[in-house]
Amino acid sequence: LLKLGSPLVATRSFADPEVAVIYDRARAISRATGEHRAMFGAVRGLWQAAIGRSDYASGSELADELVALAAVVDDPGLELEAHRAVGNAVFWSGQFEKARKSMEYAVSVADVHPDAPLPQGFSQDPEIANRGILAWTLASMGHLRAAAEHIDAALDRGGALHHPFSMAYALGAAMWTYFIIRDETATEDFANQLVHISDEHGFPYFHIAGVTGRAWGRANTGSPVEALDELRDALADWRSSNGTIGMAMFLYVQAEIEALAGRPEQVLKTLLHPILQGRLKVEQWYRADVIRLRSEAQWQLGDLETATASMRSARRLATEQSARMASLRIACFEARELGGP
Repeated sequence: LLKLGSPLVATRSFADPEVAVIYDRARAISRATGEHRAMFGAVRGLWQAAIGRSDYASGSELADELVALAAVVDDPGLELEAHRAVGNAVFWSGQFEKARKSMEYAVSVADVHPDAPLPQGFSQDPEIANRGILAWTLASMGHLRAAAEHIDAALDRGGALHHPFSMAYALGAAMWTYFIIRDETATEDFANQLVHISDEHGFPYFHIAGVTGRAWGRANTGSPVEALDELRDALADWRSSNGTIGMAMFLYVQAEIEALAGRPEQVLKTLLHPILQGRLKVEQWYRADVIRLRSEAQWQLGDLETATASMRSARRLATEQSARMASLRIACFEARELGGP
């Protein structure tokens, strides 16, 4: 059963309902047989499914179970993955410092075993996955050099492993890291590479993620209207075949492009989309930027009182999370439009 999960993750997504069904059955079998390594693989699959559907409370519980199982098996590769899971689960809710500590511990485990092979049954390399989300965390916190170093390490390992899905993961992590930093050239470059490898090997989720990042890069370096039309068409196709998987972040990027195109009314409409609003109730890591973008649109429409209140809310959340890149974007807007805090 564990062998069925990895290809399903690669060709569909972590959030596909069949993924959870397969791994739940695998956990029941491994629990009955007492095979701790197999149970780790099953619980890890369930953890992936929980994260994929934004059930971070369950994800954190499953991650703690992985830490306990890794200690029983005494395998550094599983220890790395378990602590990655702990950090990953709290990252999405905006607990950046806690996420950083767990994922940096996982890096220390990887550094002791630099040539560890891809664990059997894993759809992507644990070290690449860990460094990728750690880079997002560090970039969000304003530690840009450290974030770039982890991305470089992930890309190097992806090239050395000759494992296409792990390389796609590394490219996706690089693309989103530079999006967080707002480096449009790097974002578009990694997006193009991500689309290419996804098309070559059949990774639909990474393909649409790459299309989204590419559209944002093009909107900043070329025509935002053309980029917006391209993205809307792509997201409509994605939704028709894959539902809401990944759509919240994609909609946020769409709103960023709408802002660049000078369409504040559309920005507010997109930010109120039920998919995005529903996800933001549990997924907090970019919420300060969503509120900041909403404030900018309100300001452009002349609703100065509401815009000021929204920006105050965004600043407060960014400060609580130590989200320094979001704080910087807020400060830049205030200096440009509001004349300071």
